[in-house]
Amino acid sequence: MPDPTVPAGPTRVRHAPSVAPRWLVLALATVLLGSVSMAAPPPAQAIAVRPLAVIVVGPTHGVTWRYIADANRIAAQLRAYGARVRRVYSPWATWDRVRAAARGANLFVYLGHGNGYPSPHGPFNPRKMDGLGLNAVGGRGHWNTRYYGEYYVKRGLHLAPGAVVILNHVCYAGGSSEPGHARPRRATATRRVDNFAAGFLRAGAAAVFATDRSPRTLIRDLFRTGRSMASVFWNSPDTTSRYASTFWSRRTTGMRGILAPRAPGQYYMAVTGRLRMTALEWRRSWGPQPAVTGPAPDPGATPSPDPTLDPGASPSADPSAAPTSDPTAPPDPGTSPAPDPGTSPSPDPTLAPNPTPDPGATPSPDPTPPPDPTPAPNPTPGG
Repeated sequence: MPDPTVPAGPTRVRHAPSVAPRWLVLALATVLLGSVSMAAPPPAQAIAVRPLAVIVVGPTHGVTWRYIADANRIAAQLRAYGARVRRVYSPWATWDRVRAAARGANLFVYLGHGNGYPSPHGPFNPRKMDGLGLNAVGGRGHWNTRYYGEYYVKRGLHLAPGAVVILNHVCYAGGSSEPGHARPRRATATRRVDNFAAGFLRAGAAAVFATDRSPRTLIRDLFRTGRSMASVFWNSPDTTSRYASTFWSRRTTGMRGILAPRAPGQYYMAVTGRLRMTALEWRRSWGPQPAVTGPAPDPGATPSPDPTLDPGASPSADPSAAPTSDPTAPPDPGTSPAPDPGTSPSPDPTLAPNPTPDPGATPSPDPTPPPDPTPAPNPTPGG
């Protein structure tokens, strides 16, 4: 009779579980932990780079408050896109504050007066023209304007390589004249745009936009699309190609420019620089930011109305800062200059053609005056 304690069928032999040596267990644990640490990147690598945007509002007399309101809207849009924003507003927008805040900026936005060339205010003076109109002294209202021209911009604004500059409501920057002055010919407007962009391009910028309207669409396309700089310009609702013209820069080798007047003589929209560079390339250029010390807390960021606005606060002219002689360039033979095959990019099909080449669009060369560490106040009116 079969034994009921033994299962039917073949006999099953049960083996006791083997125990691995301790050294083998430790070795396997070390390998597994190492694999996990290599698969998961350190937290620092997962943090996206935030660009630095600097917004400057210069003293613009009675319209300063409107410009500050525009600047605050720009700042809100930039923060929504993840940018770090520094604001330097009149009456505290002095050269020292602006220079400290702008170091390493990926985007530099300026709202204020413009003093460009050619203009009715005398010969070309790089110390006062084609730059920024800032407060001569901080905290003394919105009438004490001092112009820091191209000479200071290209030496003092250490922008991030490949930065974008937006000049908003700035006379001459888009080719326009000051209010009350005659509308310029295209040749004059072209020289103004080329000259005004030169200092910022040498300070590290890749593109300089000029507009008298809100730059909201420009900023959106820079942060949200892969458009070229030329396409970003044309996508603005304020541009029209009907009277547009293009030019090769005479001031900055290899750079191109576009002017898009709304009507003959109404030059308020322009862009100059590396127009084939894309917004995606600009965003890839952000990279780590250098450690910098920003300006002191700015009581002018949200200032209260200043009852002491006094036109007499504008400093008097300094005879020691007399303008340099006018560096007149040879006349343009009537066609846009041919690109240099060694330095100039190939023609960009997105650039609007220049329907009627305009003689005289040759801007003056850039004279290099001796250093002037303490510029004199400049009462010259600007747009």
